[in-house]
Amino acid sequence: MKKNTFKVMFVIRRNQVNRDGKCSIVIRITVNGEYERLNSTLSIEPELWDSKAAKAIGRTQKILDFNKRIEEIKYILPDHYYELQKTHGYVTAEMVKNAYMGITARQSVGYISIAGALSLLVRKIFSGMFPERSQVTFLLISTLYMTT
Repeated sequence: MKKNTFKVMFVIRRNQVNRDGKCSIVIRITVNGEYERLNSTLSIEPELWDSKAAKAIGRTQKILDFNKRIEEIKYILPDHYYELQKTHGYVTAEMVKNAYMGITARQSVGYISIAGALSLLVRKIFSGMFPERSQVTFLLISTLYMTT
């Protein structure tokens, strides 16, 4: 049985400083060597960030709240990973990212209806029903909007 790997890293974007002098924190989700980046809503002054510990340095209430939010994310993401592993049997970094962002349920339904719409469209194209490209594009777009 193949062993799956899962890792969550918090990376500061030092090259992009906002007006307040803060840099945003990016969440890097790695599953079996594949990774996805996810922008968090967190930002901090670059000199207060400890890259090795992946948390802010300090004891002020603001820093403690910041580190608490990082810890919450560290616990939420593995929960999504294990839930997806149990449900689907396999997990990708994109699936964990989508689950964290709250779009898993909608997309799983969407994938089925999009796949069904595309197979219907392909059957109609090959049967000669839609010889013009504009008709095919219109049907594809209208079908996709109706399923979401």
